[in-house]
Amino acid sequence: MKFKFILVISALGFLITSCGAKKSALKSGGEEAVLENVIARHRETAPDFKTLYARLRGTYDDGYDKQSIVVSLRMQKDDTIWLSAKLLGLIPLAKALITPTRVKYYDKINHVYFDGDFRLLSHWLGTDLNFEKVQNLLTGQAMDDLNGKDFVLKTSARGDYKVSGKNTGSLKEDFLIDKDNFRLTGQQLTRKLQKQSVTITYPVYGEQDGVVFPQKIDIRINQKDENIKINIDYRSLEFDRPASFPFKIPSGYKEIDL
Repeated sequence: MKFKFILVISALGFLITSCGAKKSALKSGGEEAVLENVIARHRETAPDFKTLYARLRGTYDDGYDKQSIVVSLRMQKDDTIWLSAKLLGLIPLAKALITPTRVKYYDKINHVYFDGDFRLLSHWLGTDLNFEKVQNLLTGQAMDDLNGKDFVLKTSARGDYKVSGKNTGSLKEDFLIDKDNFRLTGQQLTRKLQKQSVTITYPVYGEQDGVVFPQKIDIRINQKDENIKINIDYRSLEFDRPASFPFKIPSGYKEIDL
């Protein structure tokens, strides 16, 4: 598995295409107003911070390979995501540096590196992604922009809000939002024709330094004959301390050639 755990986390936007959002005509009556209010209230739950230092434990299981690693995460909101992975919390595995325009990483086990745009992650997982989608996934926000698209408001089995995209294209999107606090409890993106889906749930939120943030993220990826389970547990969170993002590709490593 090596660095694949970090790469999968970074590339979980694989079901979102880069096509422009469709503008939807406003419906008459109160249903559209309720939908707009739910979306606006959810956006207000975005954690308010400038920098984040976090330590998380992740488990990865694809049915063949199962491992647990410790990841140090640093983030400057809307600017930089830095990850450093260690096996058993001791053995360095890899580092990644992700910005809105660039992806850099190196793998200490296989002695390879990449320094370029998002083509590598998009190549591995079959479609486009961007920085914002990765950041939203890690911070408990909808991976797609819910404004200006053709969504309808439904009710989930447990009575929460379910914001669903009309099934008019190849991509089906569903976002579950808690009816009491408007925080995201789950999101599912499905491409039926390609037999691809990703389901992301946020079972627990907690508060640290006045910031409400996910404590657990459970991810299920299904694509054709591959089923991947990823569980992320945030073990520590610290906000708005001075951030640094040390990153240097070691000499002698081989560049990945797309």
